[in-house]
Amino acid sequence: MAELKLRGGSLMKTGRNVHVPKSSQMKQLYRRYIDSLDYEPTVDDRLNFGQSSQGGEELATAASLQSRPVGIGDKIKDHFSNNWVVWVLAALAAGIFYLISDSKVAFTRFDTLLTTHSERIIDLKNSVEASQKNAHSQDLKIQENRMKIDHLQSDVSRVQSRVDKIIELQRGNVRQDSSKKAAGEPDKPVK
Repeated sequence: MAELKLRGGSLMKTGRNVHVPKSSQMKQLYRRYIDSLDYEPTVDDRLNFGQSSQGGEELATAASLQSRPVGIGDKIKDHFSNNWVVWVLAALAAGIFYLISDSKVAFTRFDTLLTTHSERIIDLKNSVEASQKNAHSQDLKIQENRMKIDHLQSDVSRVQSRVDKIIELQRGNVRQDSSKKAAGEPDKPVK
């Protein structure tokens, strides 16, 4: 048996009877290879079996229709490795379908918001128009009240001037009355 010296100074035995560990990937590949083999036994062509007329068990051909069991994980891996293009196209189609349906929902939301905002704008326009009409009627009312106040002021000033004249006349009469009383004249009735 040969020995192989490693870097650290330890010895590794090599040879036919030494167990060499395999990686998990190597084990899976080996299992797949064994699963892919058929169950038919091999017959050495160098052996010459003569023809016999006796019936019995025939050993030359063994037909086994049963296949070896394969793990579910291996079946799934084989399926995806054989049909990966179909799965990629299906995922792409599903993504496109999702985007289309999502965009329809977004457009519907946008349309609803647009309709709501346009209704609000119409309501605001109507309220502005009503406010303008109300403001116009209030302006007319203010102008009417101003005219009434001006008219009242002119009436009040006319009445005030008349009252002032009457007061002056009465004062003049009172002065005349006092001078007449002093002179002895009778009072005149005031109209």
